[in-house]
Amino acid sequence: MGKDWDYANLTHDAKEAGGPGNYIDKVHKDGQKEGLLIGLLTTLTALFAPIIIKHVKKTKEDKKIATEKLSEYLEREDEEEKDNE
Repeated sequence: MGKDWDYANLTHDAKEAGGPGNYIDKVHKDGQKEGLLIGLLTTLTALFAPIIIKHVKKTKEDKKIATEKLSEYLEREDEEEKDNE
């Protein structure tokens, strides 16, 4: 068998970590860090999602109002231009 099979990779990684016990501890700690990061990102997303959604809705409303006002202004300008002719 070649050197590129699961058990060979596992034993190599364990040796590099200083033995099976150290390797298990490293895997455990890495898993805890990953879980903490995922939990933190999930929490931040849950906290900030409503704020972002509110901002997006307000921006859409503001854009709609600005578009309406610009349309009204352009219509008035067109009417005034026609009256001046």
